[in-house]
Amino acid sequence: NLSLQVGRITGGALCDRSWAPRPLSLMVITSAVALLPNLALAIFTEYWSFVLNFGLVCLVFGVFGGCTNPVLIEMLGLGSLSVAFSWVSAFRGVSCIVGNYTDKLPVDTRLILHIAGPPLAGVIVDQTQSLGVPLVLSTAVQGAATLMAGVTWALSLGQKKDYLNMS
Repeated sequence: NLSLQVGRITGGALCDRSWAPRPLSLMVITSAVALLPNLALAIFTEYWSFVLNFGLVCLVFGVFGGCTNPVLIEMLGLGSLSVAFSWVSAFRGVSCIVGNYTDKLPVDTRLILHIAGPPLAGVIVDQTQSLGVPLVLSTAVQGAATLMAGVTWALSLGQKKDYLNMS
């Protein structure tokens, strides 16, 4: 997606600018901004509105993704970047493939692993007969995550760190 790539480049470029917000601040801001188009999905019905909305969501989350490495550097230091990014990549990979192999797990373990995401959204749609309810609920979960990230950001405001001289 073009808007996702533009967002990633923009996020990385903003993290390098002295006048721009710190990377964690930028991630909290973009996560908060993304709440609006996510919530708007529940009311859109025209094709052009979906395209515009998804383009905006991809742009915002691209900025979010472009801030990942600078946030890791800010939190852990430049010396720990490769290990931290390895762990982030590993957990992203596990989250992508875990759905493919859960058929062989015990039922209670499968329920725990599949409690979020599309299966839960499908259950909610079946129970409420409304396509908008899962979108509103996922926006609420994202809002809670944004609030927690905002608290982390607020607690880190007084700490200035030098990226290159951290071990």
